[in-house]
Amino acid sequence: MTVITLASVGYGETNPLGSRGRLFTIALILMGVVNIDYIVNRFTEALIEGYFQ
Repeated sequence: MTVITLASVGYGETNPLGSRGRLFTIALILMGVVNIDYIVNRFTEALIEGYFQ
């Protein structure tokens, strides 16, 4: 379910989630988006500064 959630495939839930499960899912998505944003930001910064030359 974690891979499905972070990959944004959007399959239905296998088990109904309670409020704690929904909060965990929201936090998981936000942390995944923040991590991807950080990685893209650092890679772009390295490209601009000419790190790979």
